[in-house]
Amino acid sequence: MTLPELAPYREGKVAYLTFDDGPDDKNTPAVLDVLKEAGVKATFYVTGAQAKAHPEVLRRIYDEGHAIGNHSYDHRYEKLYPSVDGFFREMAQTDEILYGILGVRPLILRAPGGRIGHFTAAYAPALKAHGYVEHDWNVSSADAAPGHHPHALLRGTRGDSQGAARDHPRPQGKGLYVRRRDADDAAALVSCGSAAHDIRSAGISLPSGFSFSSGGFL
Repeated sequence: MTLPELAPYREGKVAYLTFDDGPDDKNTPAVLDVLKEAGVKATFYVTGAQAKAHPEVLRRIYDEGHAIGNHSYDHRYEKLYPSVDGFFREMAQTDEILYGILGVRPLILRAPGGRIGHFTAAYAPALKAHGYVEHDWNVSSADAAPGHHPHALLRGTRGDSQGAARDHPRPQGKGLYVRRRDADDAAALVSCGSAAHDIRSAGISLPSGFSFSSGGFL
């Protein structure tokens, strides 16, 4: 399948709130509750292993209108990065799991650990040949860092959100990709809702990410 070329987005400030490494049956539902209360859509980059373990949570993400991306089967670098073929085997395995649960396949993926330092020049043509668009992040909440504190996390997201759309343009436009993991405590969940409020207060819109092919799905 060949995807159309994506034109750069230059129509104002946009942030995409993204969550990696789920779903699970505790944190992801709590995140979804916060997003629903805030009226915000997000993008969830899920692993095949977690989706297989918690299909009902994946279905809820989908049913509530959030975007879904492929984040490999189990996030193991030693399986993903020795070769391009190994990387896409992992993505194909996860695609099959997502299709079995949802009846659709995502067109977006996020490379575990990000593409910088992992992708060689061979990955870009391979992504296009396999029909994927890869989305890294340009702002991280750092909530996966050891000893992170939710209030420091919130301050960091607030500060980045007000300048990143200008200062950290992505190759396909000026979107701000805010990366978080599924929250792991109540304070972090509060910060999730507050960060969304602050991003909007800075005049930045919060759509969900591009997820599926034209007409909705692949």
